[in-house]
Amino acid sequence: MNLKEILNKFEGILLEKKPKILDLLNQGLSEQSFIDKMKFLDKQISTDILTLYQWKNGFNQDLTSNEVLFSDGYFIDLDCAIDLYKLSFSHYWNEFFFPIFSSGDVLILIGIVKGHISYNKVYVFDMSPGAYAVYKKSIVPYYDSLEKLFLSNIKCYEQGAYSFNELGELKVDWDLQWSICKEINTNSEYWQVD
Repeated sequence: MNLKEILNKFEGILLEKKPKILDLLNQGLSEQSFIDKMKFLDKQISTDILTLYQWKNGFNQDLTSNEVLFSDGYFIDLDCAIDLYKLSFSHYWNEFFFPIFSSGDVLILIGIVKGHISYNKVYVFDMSPGAYAVYKKSIVPYYDSLEKLFLSNIKCYEQGAYSFNELGELKVDWDLQWSICKEINTNSEYWQVD
């Protein structure tokens, strides 16, 4: 399955589990609109991030929203992601990482520059003392790819690691989520720690 097919399957899961969340997502961007917005990078970038933003352009609410697609899954709209990138990359990460999801103090980044070792891999950026104590760094490989991020989260919904309560809030079975993500993302350091 390619990323577009995986995103469509993920959308079907959301439609089944919490259909109203789809109303909170912005319509996807055209390829030209995406290219125009990302011109400032002046680098050849991942087609996966283009596919993601063609599917949907993040949530149509601000970053204080508690709506998420999955744990750590507040989907950042492209304009906000670009602003975050420009504000943060020189202080917290380098030009090879681009923010796509957030959850409080945690950001999910994708390696976007073709030819770099981080290309198309997904990382978690977490400056909390707890995360640093475990991993000894603030940027850790999180998902093997964007495809595996969505495949992992599809499986979390299918196997009951994710559910929504009567208020529409995401509830997570953390042990089951860990088990699923560890099995699928064998090259990502984050899930391999016991």
